Amino acid sequence: MGLSGILKPEYFYQPKVACQRLLPFRRVSTADFVEHKLPWGMNIRVRPLEEHGRILATLGVIDLAVTEALWRLTEPGELVVDVGANIGYMTAVLAARVCSQTGGCIWAFEAHPEIFTELKYNVNQ
Repeated sequence: MGLSGILKPEYFYQPKVACQRLLPFRRVSTADFVEHKLPWGMNIRVRPLEEHGRILATLGVIDLAVTEALWRLTEPGELVVDVGANIGYMTAVLAARVCSQTGGCIWAFEAHPEIFTELKYNVNQ
């Protein structure tokens, strides 16, 4: 990866993630779960060997375009519904945005029982 590979918006405010991308050998945790701090300060528990965990370890954000769109389409104080919330990454994005004022609320739903358990853990942190 050349220098142009790290000159992306998702690395600008996360120099630690950019440095990790430059290292040729990254150690991947084999633990069941690891805590990852999101760029806006919230923590999320992920499985490092699954897709969301790998993406967060590599880029620091999941789907930058969708993350940005959700931020721009919501306003502080709104009620937001997250259907298919998975482990709660997008729920965390929305919470950082809409819950910054009184009255902001998120309803997050996940149908899969095991993933719902992970969502509950991440929401209650």
